[in-house]
Amino acid sequence: MILRPVYSSEVTVNELEKSEMKRREEIVSEAGGVLPYAEEFYLAGMKYAAERSTTAFKEADDAQGAPAVSLVHQALACAGELSRYFWPSWRGGVAMRRGERLRDAFALTDASPLADRRLRDGLEHFDERLDKFLLTIDAGEFFPFPIEGDARMLENPTQHFFKLLDRDRGVFILLNKAFSYQPIREEVERIQAALRASDTHLPRD
Repeated sequence: MILRPVYSSEVTVNELEKSEMKRREEIVSEAGGVLPYAEEFYLAGMKYAAERSTTAFKEADDAQGAPAVSLVHQALACAGELSRYFWPSWRGGVAMRRGERLRDAFALTDASPLADRRLRDGLEHFDERLDKFLLTIDAGEFFPFPIEGDARMLENPTQHFFKLLDRDRGVFILLNKAFSYQPIREEVERIQAALRASDTHLPRD
């Protein structure tokens, strides 16, 4: 039997009494979802996601074909990671309060391109979306590999695109659904600029 050293930082939720965990959650929620000492930790995660997204978008500008599609896919996935800080998948408890606190700090409303979860969810749950997509399509010409092309090809009902990038129109097609990604890119760049100015604390009025 191999013994693994246990560090004091390895404390899981299961190791905490439920009452103590609830008490801590209530304290954080009442404090606005983000305690002062934790601000820099959230900022670090958001900065990483924003940086990876903007870097991938810039690299895609110089790429062609499938590599370009892959880079935009990566950029959008990282943008989705950033969006979860502001609009978490779980809408209750600390997550809800944290999202509210961060949206307020960065002046984000539900009109933000990052608030739209359709593309984010489509990329994160591509396999599940593919299950349903294939159940609804009986015949036609399939393009299962990432390609770069004209989004207007989607107007042909016999052609089925899994991932298609149209940079001229700023459109990313995912399983025959078209999404405009340029507004997402611009929003990430705006937030990244604010993050760079934030240092270790959230922006304040």
